[in-house]
Parts: sequence; structure tokens; C-alpha cells
Amino acid sequence: MRFLSVLLTMLFVASMLALGVVILVLAEEPVLERVAEFSPQQVERARQVFQRHDPRRAVGGPVRTLQLSEDELDLALNYLVSRFGPGGSRAMLDDDGLAVVASIALPPNPFGKFVNVEGRLRERDGALLPESVSIGRIPLPDWLAAWLFDQAQAYLGRREDFRVIADTVRAVTLSPTDLKVEYAWTEDFPERLRSAAFSQDDRARLKAYQLRMAELVRGTTSPRTIPVLDVLVPLMRLAAERSANGGADLENRALLTVLALHAGGRDLATFVPEAKQWARPARKPLTLAGRVDLAQHFIISAALAGLGGGAFADAIGVHKEVGDARKGSGFSFKDFAANRAGAAFGRLAADPGTAASLQQRVITGLVETDMLPAMGDLPEFMRLAEFNRRYGGVGAPAYVRIVQDIDQRVAALPLFR
Repeated sequence: MRFLSVLLTMLFVASMLALGVVILVLAEEPVLERVAEFSPQQVERARQVFQRHDPRRAVGGPVRTLQLSEDELDLALNYLVSRFGPGGSRAMLDDDGLAVVASIALPPNPFGKFVNVEGRLRERDGALLPESVSIGRIPLPDWLAAWLFDQAQAYLGRREDFRVIADTVRAVTLSPTDLKVEYAWTEDFPERLRSAAFSQDDRARLKAYQLRMAELVRGTTSPRTIPVLDVLVPLMRLAAERSANGGADLENRALLTVLALHAGGRDLATFVPEAKQWARPARKPLTLAGRVDLAQHFIISAALAGLGGGAFADAIGVHKEVGDARKGSGFSFKDFAANRAGAAFGRLAADPGTAASLQQRVITGLVETDMLPAMGDLPEFMRLAEFNRRYGGVGAPAYVRIVQDIDQRVAALPLFR
């Protein structure tokens, strides 16, 4: 009995200590209020950086250097943190290294709404090491922060895509103005990267939707184009069947990937070489509200939101419209509305909490007006000079007002209520 009493006492004390740690770690308010946002200029800068370091053109050769300014590093880190949940981060370079502050919102619980993390990374021998790290109100000893950092890298190291990238890195250096990554592609890098981009389970999902898409296109009676719902509904039905025991978000992402590649006229085999052996859908354009361009904007934004987050999809959409205003068909708020609706669809499709219910909503009777807002009064085909004259450019008050109006229209759609 005495042993049992001692054991229960020890368990009680341990539980109280654990509860105390949780209370000190979690907080009711974020230390930083920020969300991932992208401007067209930032998207263009990212595109230029990617073009210079395009892994698809990689060949074995000398060491190269990727240079990121403080703003670019801050944007990239904020986006990565936002992928772990609602929240954001701030990255600041100075003479002492890289200071980082991050807040991530938690699911409902009785102890706290946020995890706040503050710390610093210093460069040492071509690598980054953490110091002065605190989680909530608990400062971590440097040895513990280093151990946790090592554990995080070991965890990521179990992912093939992380290993492929990490194997190319030779050194990382910090200065008060930028971060430089020295890297060298190996001869097998492109093939390893393609293989790591999709797991075997991902490939099986993609194959299922590719084959079903090929059947649907082959069986359509439409001579030239196909309404989006003619393929989306049966594909979602397949997704619901395949995810009856869970994983609806993963099925939806694969579905949207196949659909977006078809809408954009791209071949899945470009990303998954073995897809060359799979049946491929005939090149027949999809339409939404009778227009091919609206279908492309909706579907591609949905896929981008599902894979990369809604803020990323929104930014790509704005960047595309600004580009069209300069030298294409002109800025179109109709296309913009299709982008926003598609991004909203993609967020629901990829969220584990809403993925299955979205499947059922699509299957049980979706019409185009459920997924696309009224847009008869929205202007389009505006050259850049006219767009700037009427709306003042991206971010100006008149532009913000019409964007807010479009977002309200999207939020009011039956599919998103």
C-alpha cells in the first residue's frame, strides 16, 4: 500500500509539472499577428529566382549560389510557417544572425490558443545553429534548442524530397543583408527530385484520377469542350469512394492536380515519368459558365490553393491578371473572381476537416451558380493604363473595394457557406 501511495503521488506531481509546462508554453494571444500575403511583385521575383535555379534544367557542375534578401527570406519563412496552421512569422537579419518570431494558432483546447516561438539562428562552419530560443514563457537552454533542432532535421531527413534538396547544399552563410545558400546539383538530381515529389501512394492516387479522367473525356458526347461539372462530379464520386475510411484531403489534392494539368494543357508525365504508360485524356478544353478561361482560372487556382495555400493561389491569380493587362488580353475581374472562387474551393478540398463534406456537397447536386459568383457587372479586357486609371493599380482603394466585393460574393455562394 505504501508503494502504491508513493507511485500515485509521483504520478500526481508529474502530471502537475506537465500541466504547468503546457500552461507556460501556450498563450491566449499571439506574439505576432500576421498572415502569409504575396504581392504581384513578389510573385514575379520568385518566378525570376526559380528560372535562374530551375531544377528541371539541373546538370552536374560547379557550386552555385542562391541569394535571398531579408524581405525574400521573411516572406518564404512566413509562408512555410503558415503551412503548419493559421499563424505567421517574422525573420530579421542583423549583425548577430537571423532573428525569428512565430505564432501558430492551435485547435480548441482548455490551455491556450497559440504557441509563440522566439529565437535566433547563427551561422557556424557553413551551417545554421539555434540559440536564445524560447517557447511561450519558457527559455530553452542552448543545448536543448540544438538537440531539438537536430531532431527536427532528422525527422525531415526521413522525407525523400528533403533529402534530395539537402544533399545538394554545401554551405549556408548569413550577413546583415542576405542569406546565401551554396549548392551543387548532382547528375541524378533531376530524376531524384521527380521521384521524391510524389510518394508511391501519391502516384497511385494520381493514376486513379488520370485513368478516370481519360474515361470521362472519351465518353463525353460534347464535340469540342466539356463543362467542368461533367468531370468534377464523377471524379469527386471516385474520391469519396476511395476515402471512405479517411484521407479525403489527399484524394482531393490528387484529383485537383490531374484536373488542373488537363485544364492547363500539361502532361502529367512531365512530373511523374511513369504516367507515360497510363491512359491519357484527349485534349478537350473544360468550360465554366460557357468559358474556357474561367474554367482554367477556377481549376488551377483550386489546385494551387490545395497544394500551396490560398494566399499563394490568390497572388498567382493577381500576377497573371497584371501580366495580361500589360501584354495579354487585359485585366479581367471576371477571371479574378474565378480565381478567388477556385482558391476557396481548393482550401475546402485540402482541409482534412472539410474535405469529405465538400465531396458530398459536389456529388449531391452542384450547379455552376453554387461555385461561381455573379460577375456580369465585373469589368474585363482592361489594358494596364485603363486599369490604373480606373482602379489606381493593385492595392489602391478602388482596387481594394472591388476585391472585397468579389470576396463577399464568393463567401455568399452556397458551396462556401
